[in-house]
Amino acid sequence: LDKTVEGGDEFKFGDLTVKVYDLPGHTRGHVGYHFPEANAFFCGDTLFVLGCGRMFEGTKGQFWSTLQKIRSLPKETVMFCAHEYSQSNAKFARYVDPTNECLKTASDVITDMRSRGEATVPSMLADELLCNPFLRVNDEAVQKRAAELTKTQAHDLSDVFAQ
Repeated sequence: LDKTVEGGDEFKFGDLTVKVYDLPGHTRGHVGYHFPEANAFFCGDTLFVLGCGRMFEGTKGQFWSTLQKIRSLPKETVMFCAHEYSQSNAKFARYVDPTNECLKTASDVITDMRSRGEATVPSMLADELLCNPFLRVNDEAVQKRAAELTKTQAHDLSDVFAQ
């Protein structure tokens, strides 16, 4: 590789256009690759099935802004993350969002798939928007549960995300 990219860049990969997204939060220089014609987004360590990456270098505000960018992609986007953390993420997500029936179903499917040795990556953005608590911090149930678990009151959505 001899060319660096940054958010806003576009290039061709075969016949496909690739749009580079700046995704700070996990790390300052994290980027994602959107293939609009293929409805695919490679998000690295920013978003996982039912979870998200850790904040190593970014701030909660940066990370929440990054997740907002991802939330704005078309719902039919196929999300390719960097790691298979789905089972542990499902356990955490159900702890944070115990009344979410969509999440319960997704968790059961993940458990079944992993028991057969099947991969759960990629996922659909539409499913993540319904089940992933890190994409649902604007939901009242997630906000209430975050405040209950952390015993703190959020001042904005980035606070809820970080809780």
